[in-house]
Amino acid sequence: VLLDGVPQTLPDGQSQLSNVDFANLRSIEVLRGASSSLYGNASGGVLSLNSEQAGPGPFAQSVRVEGGSFGLFKIGSRTSGRSGPVDGVLSVSHTNLDGFRQQSETKITQLSLAGNYLAGGNTTLGVRFSYSDQPTAQNPGALTRAEVLKNPDSAAANNILRRTDKEVWQGQLALTGTHYTGNGRFDVAVFGVLRNLDNPLATPPPQGTGALIGTFVRLDRQVYGLRLSTQQRLGAGGDRAPSITAGVDLQRMRDDRENWRDSVGIRDTLFIDQREKVTEYGAFAQLHWSPTEIVALTAGGRYDAVKFDVTDHFFGDGSDNSGNRTMSSVSGNVGLSLIPDNRFSPYINVSTSFETPTTTELVNQQANVGGFNKSLDPQRAVNYELGARGVVGPVTYTVAGFIGRIKDAIVPFTEVGGRSLFTNAGKLKNDGLEFGISARVLDQLRLFGNWTHANYRFDTYRVQRLVAGNPV
Repeated sequence: VLLDGVPQTLPDGQSQLSNVDFANLRSIEVLRGASSSLYGNASGGVLSLNSEQAGPGPFAQSVRVEGGSFGLFKIGSRTSGRSGPVDGVLSVSHTNLDGFRQQSETKITQLSLAGNYLAGGNTTLGVRFSYSDQPTAQNPGALTRAEVLKNPDSAAANNILRRTDKEVWQGQLALTGTHYTGNGRFDVAVFGVLRNLDNPLATPPPQGTGALIGTFVRLDRQVYGLRLSTQQRLGAGGDRAPSITAGVDLQRMRDDRENWRDSVGIRDTLFIDQREKVTEYGAFAQLHWSPTEIVALTAGGRYDAVKFDVTDHFFGDGSDNSGNRTMSSVSGNVGLSLIPDNRFSPYINVSTSFETPTTTELVNQQANVGGFNKSLDPQRAVNYELGARGVVGPVTYTVAGFIGRIKDAIVPFTEVGGRSLFTNAGKLKNDGLEFGISARVLDQLRLFGNWTHANYRFDTYRVQRLVAGNPV
């Protein structure tokens, strides 16, 4: 996930949208398949979120109020301004939601600030700051089928008794720069994230049981990273000249995690105290070339190395669960497009990707001990896409068929006390067909529609069971 070119995906692959107020977005681009060769640790593709820019005038102010069912109320303010080479946008919003179910109230306040400075004719500098404060995010938990049929708006009994909730604040600061040359551009983004989480869970702790006894998780997170990229046309030849996109990603995340035995706000026993560090390095390059007027070729590759490191600070269980794991892979893509004319342009793409487990998936272990799950491995995917696009009179169409093959799929295989445990369960086949059409019937009227057929299934699935706390 990218917001105005700044990564919102952490080095372990988990993405978060805490800093995103969707009322401020201008567009969302969904890039599937081969895009993962440029963006790394994800098998699905890329979500590129783009914010609304400052208005054309020197000052603009708007206020937006929303209301709806189940206690929904949101108020937001957006201010923008321009003066010479400088522009900026400030937005603040607050949302209350009681929720459809019991134990599902949410409150969140969001602030975002964006500024740009045109430093000469070829260079733009930017600053992005976002902050969210969520003092309440209650968790109603999962229901059995019988409970849903009887009362679908109820919450799990343990979640009510143990007052499952979440209190979290997060801030991100990013500095960006873009420099244009005669043959392309250079981009840089430097960013940092702070996050603090207090999270009462319904999960029973290893010490003692009882109707009111759950687990309290405290997480203190620091993330910092750098993304450098360039797009350059190589030599003369206009649009037919080869062009290259290349760059590096560097990210580091540090989580200080504490798990406590909790009895409705009274925390009396610490049973996990550890520091988790994730370091991600990725280098990528992609070449685009049109050797003839009707042929376009693309090929690219990326290398990722993700190191997980945990330092155990709790020895009350008589063991040191410290350790580290490094997961790495080379991913690639190749594509061919034919452009005989605008009416029919077929293409084919093949790409590979890999996705590591997140720290959340790694730390969830049956025995409720510290450290990481040493048996959970990355999942890897190969994607094939065959399609065509064209324009016939006032009609524009696209059609594509895709085949995805994922092995070592990371899935939850059981649930213990409201907490999912994960394993590499088998192989997935994700196949589908997409069709889109758009027609301009009048100067001010355009009709469009899309249809998708998807067939996602397990090709093989290894049934897991717990033996001595471990999946087999």
